[in-house]
Amino acid sequence: MPPQIESLGGTVWNGSALIAGGHRLEWRFDRAGTLAALAPRFDLSLEGPGTRITARGAVLPSGAGGILTDVNGRASWPLAAAFATDAPRLACDAVASLDLERIVVQRDRIGASGTMRSNAGSCVQLDHPDRATIPTPPLLARATMEGDTSRVRLTSADDPDTVLADASLAQARQLALTVYPAGARLVPGLPTSGPISLEMELPPLTASPRPDR
Repeated sequence: MPPQIESLGGTVWNGSALIAGGHRLEWRFDRAGTLAALAPRFDLSLEGPGTRITARGAVLPSGAGGILTDVNGRASWPLAAAFATDAPRLACDAVASLDLERIVVQRDRIGASGTMRSNAGSCVQLDHPDRATIPTPPLLARATMEGDTSRVRLTSADDPDTVLADASLAQARQLALTVYPAGARLVPGLPTSGPISLEMELPPLTASPRPDR
């Protein structure tokens, strides 16, 4: 069980999970949707400090993964901080609004389609409270999926022609990230003379079984 999950309650059909940071995930079995799709479907809700998200979920057969659709609501920084445990410790006050048609998690495909917007805000480095506050402008992220490749483009919400970063994920393994000078200027310490590119291979979504099992 992921370390962010603090406790579980109920059943696999109707239940809830407490997530780090004071968040609560609930799922309810959608009998009518399940019969229509011939696959288990659920109504989902996630609530916490500054966060309220609803979605519909479907479990794919044979353990092939899952799909979320109609993902809507708002998310605040404590939700991101609960999962970004290896990132620098920040406290940010911007709130993101989500309007995602779907999120797909499969062995060979991970991605989303839709948009995410955030308002203007600021961030404080918790380990260095004496340092200057980092302002964050309104942001717009557009996610698309084509075949086994997912792409996200991050721009200024006030000027969508100003591209801050591009990311792509192919076959759920090959990650490519490019941060452009306009995006690098938002992060103290990053060079801004030209684009910064990173390519890496992610570990598989499901770990290989140990030889002794």
